[in-house]
Amino acid sequence: MKLQSLLSAGFFGRQYHPDMILSVNTISSPFRGTQIVYALGEDVCNAPDVRPLSLGDLIGKGVHVWSYLWPLVPSCLSFLDFHAESRALSFREASFISFLGQLWKSDWSASRDATPYDVTFEAAEEREDAGEGATNPRTYYRSHCATMGMSDEHSSNGGVTFSLLQKAVFWPLYLSSRTISAFDFSVLRPTPRFLNAIAATHPSSGGGKDRIEDGIVNVDEGAGYVSNALRANDGVVPLFSQWHPCDCENTLCRHYNHGEGILDSPEKTPHDTPPEAGVWHVHELQDAHHLSVVPIWVGSGRQKAFWRDLGQWLRAIDSARVDDVIAAFEA
Repeated sequence: MKLQSLLSAGFFGRQYHPDMILSVNTISSPFRGTQIVYALGEDVCNAPDVRPLSLGDLIGKGVHVWSYLWPLVPSCLSFLDFHAESRALSFREASFISFLGQLWKSDWSASRDATPYDVTFEAAEEREDAGEGATNPRTYYRSHCATMGMSDEHSSNGGVTFSLLQKAVFWPLYLSSRTISAFDFSVLRPTPRFLNAIAATHPSSGGGKDRIEDGIVNVDEGAGYVSNALRANDGVVPLFSQWHPCDCENTLCRHYNHGEGILDSPEKTPHDTPPEAGVWHVHELQDAHHLSVVPIWVGSGRQKAFWRDLGQWLRAIDSARVDDVIAAFEA
């Protein structure tokens, strides 16, 4: 989406156009941020500041230590290269005093030019305000939104749970999923716009924005479907953030509710009619976590069904574009 916004703005020159991107297909993308970054340590009121001695702070310090000593790391560990030279973080470019200063307060991990800040709700709204995320009328958009089976009241998939083997292998995702589901949105400052929208749709919110600013609004009481989408998640990203950039009322989107999901019934796919360009086609991957489809290939039937369905979607796009070109020449 960033690339398409740059093309639309003529960043690379007027000879390049957003039509050069035929389709955008996403899997569990945090378009609108994720609350897990706050649970890990991002300051809920002063992002991109990081809370001292939080898990995120300790990870940042660990990266600084590793980067400082990188020239001494054996070549067999080259896959752990954090490219310290790009920020002059190793002992060859930075003094020991500078290194200690970075451990005290990092110019990197506590900056806006870092992934943790990029996935805050505040950063997502800044991107939307800048026009990033707007759809192009000749590009086809599709998002795949994973939700994990949970046995609590916030589950959006009937309480279906994963096997003990899956939980043993992917237990960090199950732990983070619980953390995301239980997150207290009322502590966030500035208040994300999507919370204002929820309050506005529920009569008990008593005054909309003011009630949210007071930290009184209970997310679980507002706007049913959207409220559940704040809690349902894939272990990393909440469901609503995986849909698409911007609120539904500010973009074009179609949310599909299949009796049988893509992962379970590859033969029953919604490609009988030509795909529609300029519209987000939102599909939920039920009972799936952040790593169910990519990047680990396990060859399961559900994983094969996903890629088979995606291939059918891309072929449908190619066919639709060929039809458009033929129609243009005939005209």
